[in-house]
Amino acid sequence: PKKISRNDLGLHPVECLATWSPDGKSILVNGKQNGKFQILLLSIDGVGSEVLYESTNVIKYPSFSPNGKKIVFSGTNHDSGNMWIFTTDDGGLSPLNSTGRNGIYCDWSPDGNWLAFQSHEKNSLFANVYIMPSIGGKPILVSDSTLVSAARTVSWGVDGKTLYYTGHPVLNESYLAVVDTTGENFSVLTEINKKKYNFISSNIGPSWSPNQKALAFTSSYEDSVISLFSLLNNKSKYLTIGISPDFSPEGNEISFIRGDKIWITDINDVDPYPLTLRVDEGVSNSQWSPDGEWLSLISNGFLWKVSAYGGPLVPLLEGNIQSWPIGWFHDSQIFYFIASESLRTKKLDKRKAANEGFGSIMSVRTDVSPGIANYITDNIGFQTPDISSNGLFFTNGSMDADFGLQIHYLNSLDSFKNKKMTFPKYPDHAVTNTSISPTNDRIAFILTPEWSANTWTADISEVINPTSVLP
Repeated sequence: PKKISRNDLGLHPVECLATWSPDGKSILVNGKQNGKFQILLLSIDGVGSEVLYESTNVIKYPSFSPNGKKIVFSGTNHDSGNMWIFTTDDGGLSPLNSTGRNGIYCDWSPDGNWLAFQSHEKNSLFANVYIMPSIGGKPILVSDSTLVSAARTVSWGVDGKTLYYTGHPVLNESYLAVVDTTGENFSVLTEINKKKYNFISSNIGPSWSPNQKALAFTSSYEDSVISLFSLLNNKSKYLTIGISPDFSPEGNEISFIRGDKIWITDINDVDPYPLTLRVDEGVSNSQWSPDGEWLSLISNGFLWKVSAYGGPLVPLLEGNIQSWPIGWFHDSQIFYFIASESLRTKKLDKRKAANEGFGSIMSVRTDVSPGIANYITDNIGFQTPDISSNGLFFTNGSMDADFGLQIHYLNSLDSFKNKKMTFPKYPDHAVTNTSISPTNDRIAFILTPEWSANTWTADISEVINPTSVLP
């Protein structure tokens, strides 16, 4: 391998896409410098780079058209989707109409007439592969959910009639489980995934009730639904359609996400009402502050908060920092999150640190808006962790079963308390989505078949060139 970028791209690798220019002499990639997202063209000889376009709005996954005259990328939502076309000759920018469907990892057909892309389904945890005309139009579903549980990262074959994509296999059920922080009293509570989907996601909870007598979680049946598991009678019940549940501080209500809105419902008298209007940029991961005054959320990759009584979104962070939420400190004055950017300590070897986990664990004060990000430590695993309410330790899982469930203390003097738990009865299941109890002595989590994928092909010749049937 040869390094061709003089500077750090400023983003985590999972947020970047490097593709060849049509002439094969350059690499197109996205980056971020000085608070601005960029489309960069890097010479493969490593001696030159050019900023083709930069903006304070999000730019991800750019891809050249075959003739090099256009670049498609995923960015800030507009009225008909999130994909944009940049023209290289005049620097023009225009929204691409995908009839409201968002897409990432776009790839042009060899003739330039079609685009293939990955798209997450609304109110769902799963992704599919679609194609649509490169001038815009209604996307056409390509991947088959009876064959794969999710489809990602698509590429055209040279014949222009075949698509290659990554497909996650249809797997066995996932489980909601709990264990003490000592490693004792491990228990599988219930199956949560009747459709046999790979269930690794940052949107599924679980969330502890304040009295630790119940857990709210997302389960997958025909839709993604909010369910409640009682730790008193070991029974679960369905509440409503949605994802990302979180208990209110009083424990009588749950917030959740449905249709790009935050909703709230009473857990006994289920009658959901929207807290927010539809957020065009999308919304995920709502979490109540311990004082009950605010709910945090993610929109378009950025961290916000909204009053528990409704109102406009308020930015939590200064600058355009792509974030994944962790949770609130017990006094509601600090919020923890993952920053995907390379905010490592100088004492760490960057190559070693990059292999330890996804992103950096950060904090921000919430009594001022927007606040300044404060680096805490490097994450472990490839998941969003949870931090104890007293801020002493964090827990995480990963995408492979061998990683197990890990507890790490933030103070280096307490590192002897660090712990790794594995669960031999479930040797092929990974630990994901850890959630620490309010008393910081128990951990709820999801056991899901470890991350795996295969390459699939799809013949779409009849879709892009339908055969006429004569009478």
